[in-house]
Amino acid sequence: MKILFVYTNINGFHADSFGDGVAMIMAVTKKAGHDIRQLQIFNKSEYPKLNEEIKNYQPDVVGFTAVSSQFSFVAELATIVKKISPKTINVCGGVHTTLNPACVVETPSLDAVFVGDSEFSFLDFLDKIKNNKSWKDCDNLAYCENGKMKKNKMKQLLNDEELEKLPHPDRMTYPFSKVLQTVGMAPFHFTRGCPFTCTYCSNIGIAKVYGQTRYNIRQASPEHAIEEIEETIKQYPTIGPVYKVSITDDIFGLNKKWRREFLALYRERIKIPFVCLLRCDVVTEDTMQDLAKGYCDIIQFGVESGNDYIRNVVMDRQMPRDTIVYAFKLARKYNVKTNALNVIGVPGETKEMLLDTVRLNTEIDPY
Repeated sequence: MKILFVYTNINGFHADSFGDGVAMIMAVTKKAGHDIRQLQIFNKSEYPKLNEEIKNYQPDVVGFTAVSSQFSFVAELATIVKKISPKTINVCGGVHTTLNPACVVETPSLDAVFVGDSEFSFLDFLDKIKNNKSWKDCDNLAYCENGKMKKNKMKQLLNDEELEKLPHPDRMTYPFSKVLQTVGMAPFHFTRGCPFTCTYCSNIGIAKVYGQTRYNIRQASPEHAIEEIEETIKQYPTIGPVYKVSITDDIFGLNKKWRREFLALYRERIKIPFVCLLRCDVVTEDTMQDLAKGYCDIIQFGVESGNDYIRNVVMDRQMPRDTIVYAFKLARKYNVKTNALNVIGVPGETKEMLLDTVRLNTEIDPY
């Protein structure tokens, strides 16, 4: 089976980084023995690249991934595929299709979409195509039939033990060298989920898809994570070598036992400065000591808003202002640099509320 994975970041307001989700699906697919390629499209002027790839590679399946801002482009690209090769099966996964699987009804060029953790469902899907069986009963799948969405049952979320058995994300087919050159650091994501309920975050929406009120963290072992970093460093020794690591987990090291074991291994075997994301209300003196000893260079704190009503009611952050101020003081005490992440233009936010955010950032004085 030949599978072409298509990744887009068209008109993106973030510099392109690493698509962990699709890279994991690629790794699982490759490990199962399928032939895979990936095409990246960052501008609509690059659409002809897809034409050429479909004609030359002649894939059995084209797999797209999409956040909501990219889905309209995926729909256009899927149409291009069908015009060139009507028998090629188009599918899409990612956050958008997980939260809005009904998008398949409005997108006739997509044969199906995947919902949630779909590593094993995708392999089952490919196996059925290979053996000329109907794929319409695969778990985690939604498709259109007679103008209506048909959504199949969901597999249970992968647990820690199952995540441990997965291969590391495919950074060889995925052009990771471009990521290193563009971002200037090597990004890694070791967790799935987040137990907090911030209203602007996809995590709470994904939890609801699984019938849960919270999307609790799942992760493989610290050893598995360290091996992934080591593998990446060995794969890219000369292409803008890995001189800084970015850990993109929504909240790094929330599990104290995991954090301490990981940082001990990191100090011993990696020894490269890293950046991580944290909530201000999970930081203690104990946490900061661990991070300062463990090569943490910068903490990106989610400040989000300086206005108590916007932050705690509209965003459901449940975080006192003093807690934010204290977290930045603690980082400064241990000589760890900080970034403050803020969201502006929230529904209901006034100019005065926005100025509260400016005032808070002035007080916490992020690096």
